[in-house]
Amino acid sequence: MTSNKQIDLDSKMYQFDTTAEIGKNIYLNGSGKYKSLIGYECTFAVKYYDEEYNFLVQKCKPPS
Repeated sequence: MTSNKQIDLDSKMYQFDTTAEIGKNIYLNGSGKYKSLIGYECTFAVKYYDEEYNFLVQKCKPPS
């Protein structure tokens, strides 16, 4: 599957061990479905199960 969507992020991530991370993204630029997120600040948590599978939750605040 090929996608033409592009995202530019300012990311900060904190890794507690090799199976999970939390962090914050700020969407600087985007196209397609990401265009509506420009300026949003999003906190995320990701849980890695193996190299192929992971689970991601992201909560976003609109730009002020």
